Amino acid sequence: MYDAFHGGMPRAIIETFVRQKLTQLKSDPERCARNLVDMALDFSEGRFQKYFFHLAQAMLKNRQSSYYSIIEDIAANVDTERLLTFGMNVGYNSLTYGAKRIRELEAAQGFNIPWTVILYLDSDKFNMQSQTVNSLICQGKELGIYTWFIFTKGRPDAMLEAVAQNPDAAFVVLADAHELDDTFIESAGKCHNLMLSVGCDSDTVAVCDKLHSQKLLYSVYTDIRRDSRGTISELIEYKASECLHTPFLLFLGSAPDSESEYYRKICEVREGHHIKTVPFDIYEDIRYIDGVISEDSCLTIFDADGNLLRPDRTPDPQYNYNTMNLLDILSACFKK
Repeated sequence: MYDAFHGGMPRAIIETFVRQKLTQLKSDPERCARNLVDMALDFSEGRFQKYFFHLAQAMLKNRQSSYYSIIEDIAANVDTERLLTFGMNVGYNSLTYGAKRIRELEAAQGFNIPWTVILYLDSDKFNMQSQTVNSLICQGKELGIYTWFIFTKGRPDAMLEAVAQNPDAAFVVLADAHELDDTFIESAGKCHNLMLSVGCDSDTVAVCDKLHSQKLLYSVYTDIRRDSRGTISELIEYKASECLHTPFLLFLGSAPDSESEYYRKICEVREGHHIKTVPFDIYEDIRYIDGVISEDSCLTIFDADGNLLRPDRTPDPQYNYNTMNLLDILSACFKK
C-alpha cells in the first residue's frame, strides 16, 4: 500500500520519529507536544493536515490551555505502542495516504468518497454477516477509507475479529458501558488499532477505571437526544468533572432546537481551552473534516441491516452493503 504513496515521507521513518517523541512526551509533555506539532506541520501536505496542525499549534501557544493536561494524562496513562498504532493509522493511513487516494478517485470518477464510515451493528445480525462487514472494510481501504466508527448493540466482542484482521485501519468502537465486561476488555487490549468509546450509564465510571488501569486508549460518548442535563456547556462540564481520564467526549444526535446552534456551542467549548476533554460531534465534525479533505462534505452511515441512511436518517434498502459493493453505493448516491 505505502509504496503507492509517492511524494511523501515513508511511514516507517515517520513512525520511528513519532515513537521517539511519544517516549519523550512522558518526561516533558509540554515541550515535546509543541515540537511534535511543529514537526508535523513542516511535513504536512494535505489540506486537512495543514488545517489541523495549524489549529493545534495555535492552541498550544496558550500555556494555560487545558489541552496540556490532556496530553500529560495521555502520555502517562496510555500504552505508547497503542497510542502510536492508532495515531499513525488515523494520521498517516487515513488522513495522509487515504486522503490523497480519496481526492484522486473523486477527481477521476466524479463522486464523493468519505474519509470515514459510520456503521450501526446489531451483534445478532453481525454474527450472520461478519464476512460481509469485513469485506466492506476491505473495499473501503481500496478507496482510501482507513477510519471506522462502529456502534455495537449486544456483544461488542463480535467486532474484534474485524478489528484484528485490519491492523492498518483505525476503529472507534462505541458500546454501552454495561456491555464492556472484563473478558471483552482483555480481548480489546490486544488490538492496538482500537479506541473504545464508553456509553454514559451507571457503569461508566467503573469501566473507565478498568480501561485506565490497563493503559488502553478510550473515550466516552453520550447521546444528546437521551441526556436532558441542561445546556451543552453544562453537559460537557458534568461529563469532564467525573474524572474519567478521557481525552475525547463524543456527542451523538441532534440538538433539541437547532443543529447549527448545538454544534456551534460544542466548537465554542472546544476552543475555550478550559475543559480537560475534547468534545467531538460524531456527525458534524466528521462532515466538517470530510469537507476540508475533499471540498465537498460526505457523511456515510449504514444501519444494522446494512442499509445506507438518507440525510434525514431513514434507511434506503436499495443501497445495502450486503447486496451491493461500496464503490457502487457511493457512485450512485454521492455524485459531485
